[in-house]
Amino acid sequence: MSGSCGTSTTTAHGGIGGHLGRLPRLGKDAVSSTLACVLALKTWNVGDDHVRKGLRFIDNNSSCVMGDKCDTPVGFNIIFPGMIKSVIGLGLELPLRQSDVDEILRLQVKSHSTDQGRKAYMAYVAEGLGDIIQDWDEILRYQSKNGSLFNSPSATSALAIHSHDTNALKYLDLLGNKFVSSVPTAYPMSIYSRLCMVDTLEKMGISHHFSCEINSILDLTYRSWLQNEEEIIMDMETCAMAFRILRMHGYDITSDVFSQFSEESRFRDSVQGQLNDTKTLLELYKVSQIRISEDEWNLENVSSWTGELLKQQLSTKRVSKPIMPQEVQYALQFPFYSANVEPLEHKMNIEHFDIKRIRMRKSAYLACHATDDILALAIEEFQSSQSLYQQEVKCIKRWDAHAGIGFCSKHVEILFYAVYNTSNQIAAKAEEVQNRRVVDQIAEIWVNLARAFMVEAEWTREKHVPTIEEYMPVAEVSFALGPILAIPLYLAGPELSEDTVRGPEYRDLLRHTSICARLLNDLQTYEKEPDQGCVNSVPLYALRHGGLTSSASIEAAKREIRRDIVACRRELLRLVLREGGAIPRPCRELFWNMCKVAHLFYLQGDGFLSLKELMAAASATVREPLQVARAEDNGVWISLGPIIHCKDVLKYDSGYVRGPSC
Repeated sequence: MSGSCGTSTTTAHGGIGGHLGRLPRLGKDAVSSTLACVLALKTWNVGDDHVRKGLRFIDNNSSCVMGDKCDTPVGFNIIFPGMIKSVIGLGLELPLRQSDVDEILRLQVKSHSTDQGRKAYMAYVAEGLGDIIQDWDEILRYQSKNGSLFNSPSATSALAIHSHDTNALKYLDLLGNKFVSSVPTAYPMSIYSRLCMVDTLEKMGISHHFSCEINSILDLTYRSWLQNEEEIIMDMETCAMAFRILRMHGYDITSDVFSQFSEESRFRDSVQGQLNDTKTLLELYKVSQIRISEDEWNLENVSSWTGELLKQQLSTKRVSKPIMPQEVQYALQFPFYSANVEPLEHKMNIEHFDIKRIRMRKSAYLACHATDDILALAIEEFQSSQSLYQQEVKCIKRWDAHAGIGFCSKHVEILFYAVYNTSNQIAAKAEEVQNRRVVDQIAEIWVNLARAFMVEAEWTREKHVPTIEEYMPVAEVSFALGPILAIPLYLAGPELSEDTVRGPEYRDLLRHTSICARLLNDLQTYEKEPDQGCVNSVPLYALRHGGLTSSASIEAAKREIRRDIVACRRELLRLVLREGGAIPRPCRELFWNMCKVAHLFYLQGDGFLSLKELMAAASATVREPLQVARAEDNGVWISLGPIIHCKDVLKYDSGYVRGPSC
């Protein structure tokens, strides 16, 4: 039978015997769940009054069944006609016209197929097929170790009824002992639900309030991953989400499991593929973006076919709920390393957060990670951060008293003392955090930068064209990330010894970040910089491919540079995510965040020229208020109520998600 027979479904829809209440979109789900209850009560020969009320409810809302204004539960066209047949077989008189009954039964005939992909789907909706299935041994091929079919209580019930399988009966006994008044649409889902909560907290910018709880969840998930537990490995979406979150949190995890998803055919032959599941596709696509090794070709393959299918879904307007088309478009246009600078991403996610966004499996449910408390906490956190950003902007305006001064020789002294005084002020504050003297290292960084500037000035004056091997060691320093990154690194909190900041790990992190940023800049400025006498990597690479006069050589140079950026970014991510190391993880993440900023800065052109786009991004983060409607706005102070509630949810081990009435 479809859905659960508990009160949560019927309460959400207005109650047995009534009309649809506050969720009219769920009409098909309400009618289907009600018919399942009627069928169960009639089979057990109890609750005659409730049977009559249920039939009256179906009569009042029968227009939903064949209409297209309601969300359709998974397998509805097979399961609902199957229940209609069972009700007729029990001698119940349905409050439907015979023509409507015939049309409903035809839905099942149209949906039945025997190709490989449909075989898995038919097993998933076995409760609607009943005696139509001739070979239940074939269905047993899809049985999990826990005895279920796809963690579906209703499909597993059908398996137990028709095959008397012992493991299926054990699974159902477990559910009967665990749940008193109703059965969830899927079980177990504890790992999936918790990962969704972690993902939501991170997307909303409030995960730092729950570090201990998140670490416990990820440790548990990691152990389950190492043990190849079916709840993770056999479900594409859960597998992809677990891998992405674990890898981004630095767990030592290989991508070998995604070899089974390297080909598009594996997806099309799955239940998710038959359902056109955008959520699963999007999770697999996100996974493919966090490749940290040249050997992970399976992720490259996943990226190729998932990207194409997502584009097809966008163009044909077949993006499936709960995903919105804007989410797919954003993911395709801006990979996770590009343009999703955290404050901007947090704001977008807060503004699009929908606590009433319903997911539909065989029955509708609201996930525990979409609550008023999460939204309230995220709003307050963002407003608090935005207030701090505004104070910082005021400080910068006061400090930048010489903003209108040009870089001509008579102002060299002013510029020197601006750098000198600022460096000393920063060093004084950093010494309080680092518990050691750091001004000498800051001065050394500035000296190295000045030397790189001097080399480039000499190249310009002498009209010297260096080789790419000469150019890159100078250009990566002259991009000036050394002094830019030193400030947050020394002030971030973790102590960094002198040996650490002079060590190979620090040099590698800075080098790969600087190379990415420099090459991104060069790709956008190569047409104007030679006219200004500046050296640029694009013409230097072009010399390898036939010279500067050929457009083909320029395009070949740009392709080579893009490959270098990808390789450099991949190595940077590996350095940031790896376990251990002398540099603490929060400090390593600053390098990765700077790399993301560089991708945003040079998204459409030279950062110093695309002021409109940059100012829009800055204004969205610093100045513009959130566009979120909520009943109350308690200001920017973070209350403990939402935090305590979210911590309870993170610890809650229900293994399933709540119905629409929760």
